[in-house]
Amino acid sequence: MTPLLSGQGYHFIVRIDQKKVPKDVLVQALTKRVAELESMGERKIGRKERSIISEDIAIELMKKAFWHTRNIHCFYRDGRLFVSNCPSNLIDATMRFLVHACGELQTQTLHLSEVKHGLTARMEDYLKNLEDSDYPACGFGSLHPAGKIKLELKDEITKKVSFDVGEIDFDYSEIKSLLDSSYQVTALELTAPNLCTFTLNEKAQVSGICFDGEEEMVAEMQGESEDGTVDGVYVWRKTADSRVYACEHICQILLEMFKPEEPDQQEAD
Repeated sequence: MTPLLSGQGYHFIVRIDQKKVPKDVLVQALTKRVAELESMGERKIGRKERSIISEDIAIELMKKAFWHTRNIHCFYRDGRLFVSNCPSNLIDATMRFLVHACGELQTQTLHLSEVKHGLTARMEDYLKNLEDSDYPACGFGSLHPAGKIKLELKDEITKKVSFDVGEIDFDYSEIKSLLDSSYQVTALELTAPNLCTFTLNEKAQVSGICFDGEEEMVAEMQGESEDGTVDGVYVWRKTADSRVYACEHICQILLEMFKPEEPDQQEAD
């Protein structure tokens, strides 16, 4: 476990070792085994029996399979845990390992009102504020639309359309017209000035985070060095520290923006 350079958190790695059998290899072995059994017994192998045979073959193949190692980078700061981008099953495995290591973990489930606090309603508020500066600016708080925005109309035939609001002097009139026609905002890119840009969908899920100022930060460190070189480990730790700060800042902004209901506290043990 390594302290962050700011001294306000930690970085640690959860190592997950798995043995994997490629699906096509399993299917090929199963097809061959079923064909052999059917030719010997002169009968058709049913679905339930095929499933049992498949499990037996998987166990046999697993003995010959290579180990696959995955290192999951985790960052903890001020009561929030950030896990590096990986499949949900590995995130679940990481949480199980942490529960095993710590004895218990307290988590919170936040409930968001899709109708009251959804992206569509906030985009409508944002557009009204653009038209009338006296209108209460409660759209996206300190965040601003900065790239792609996706809209969808669920009817007999689902209709989807997207715009790039990051263009200079972008005209929002068409988006306003679509919102008036019952289109819903399903995802949009937002920017937190001088921190990062990310995509937020209607389920309040964040993805595609691009952090600002990292190249400039490295260039500044190179300029401060006598020979123009920098310690790679120090650069990584400095970058990780700034990214964790940005992620924590995003979380706080989104919590203030969506104003979730009282959280359900749960203990995992």
